[in-house]
Amino acid sequence: MKKLSYFLVPLLTIVVAVFLAEHRLGQAQTWGYNGTMVSSNGAGVYIAGVWVPSVRSGSVGLTALETSHPVLFSSPLLDTNYVIHLSPSLLTTAFWSSKATDGFTLNLTIGITGRVDYTAICLPP
Repeated sequence: MKKLSYFLVPLLTIVVAVFLAEHRLGQAQTWGYNGTMVSSNGAGVYIAGVWVPSVRSGSVGLTALETSHPVLFSSPLLDTNYVIHLSPSLLTTAFWSSKATDGFTLNLTIGITGRVDYTAICLPP
């Protein structure tokens, strides 16, 4: 049982810290469990000195001939210091423009009827 707690306590600490970062609770707070310090700045958290970023992800449905589509996050990020990964379901090149705290514009070289998955990951401050 003791070996299991060595795994569960750090895992639970990470889950709680990510929840706090995603919901902007405890912003600029530092707390600890058994000496593990966690500090949240809204863009992510530092857990024992390791950066755990805020992430926004989803999927956008597109219709034929659509080469541009706005993407809005469920909640805004702290700033525009984040990277975006795009993964279209069909053969086309996807890229972003107009990056903002609440989303970005998804662009395609060829309009498709399909989906583009996206992931936005905050960078360390």
